[in-house]
Order: sequence, then C-alpha cells, then structure tokens
Amino acid sequence: TRATTLGAAGAGSRVTVQLGEAATRVRDLLEDNFDDLYDAFTELDAGGNGRLTRGEFKDGLRGVGATVQQLPDAAVEELFDAIDTESRGFISLKDFLVAFQPSDGKRKR
Repeated sequence: TRATTLGAAGAGSRVTVQLGEAATRVRDLLEDNFDDLYDAFTELDAGGNGRLTRGEFKDGLRGVGATVQQLPDAAVEELFDAIDTESRGFISLKDFLVAFQPSDGKRKR
C-alpha cells in the first residue's frame, strides 16, 4: 500500500492516508491521458466550478478509460473520501494536485 500526505485545505496540519493501489492506478491514468494534472482536473470538472463532485470524479475516470475491473466503484469512493479530507463533498483543485502529484515531483514519461 502506498501512503501519501494530503494537506487539509486552509489548515496548517497534514493528514497521512493510505491511498493504495487505486491512487497509483488513477495517477497513471491521468498521466497517460493528460498533459498535466491541471488539465486533468479541468476535464473532469464537468460543471466548470473548480470542484469535482463524487459523480464528476467517478464519471471522469470512467470517461478516460478506468474500467470497473481496473478500478471498482468502491475503490473510487474510498479514494474520493481520502482526498476530500474535510468531508465537504467535493475535491478542490488543490486537493487534487496534492493527491496525485508524484512523490518525486516529476512526471513519468
């Protein structure tokens, strides 16, 4: 299982959560389909309001090729909840960037 640190928006504390294989699969999917994480976020943000709802997150991942076999709905739900550390019901751009930034800060090519 892979651990990543997610920053709580607006707070100085950092929370470590286990995102596991689902986060790695999503990160790889995003890197394979988009130029950068900002482009990925704006594409998944169907409402264009700067927030990914649970539905936008799941539908967006399915839209770029994440099959239910590769990434079951339960894994997407858990991942959403892990990224939405304040239980606001959405993922902000900041949350998204922190969650999916490669640990070494570099994109794989």
